[in-house]
Amino acid sequence: ASVPDVAAFADRVGVGPTKLHALALRYVGEPPGALIHRSRIEVAERLLAAGEVTATGAAFAVGYASVSAFYERFKASTGTTPGAVARRGGA
Repeated sequence: ASVPDVAAFADRVGVGPTKLHALALRYVGEPPGALIHRSRIEVAERLLAAGEVTATGAAFAVGYASVSAFYERFKASTGTTPGAVARRGGA
């Protein structure tokens, strides 16, 4: 899956990266890069909990080219492993 970076996302919504950064901080309290990463992890967690994918499948589904990078980010964000979420969800 192709995941837009901050510059691509800013272009998509019609503002520059600096303006997007300022707007995200003002209205959401997080920089856009953090929002993108958090969203990816949340989608992966839902897919795993629903039993729709394996941990590796979740990594690729949300745009990680490296499964190990996905595991690290997932555990840092959720406090648990993708495999543990998948086992609880029945995958």
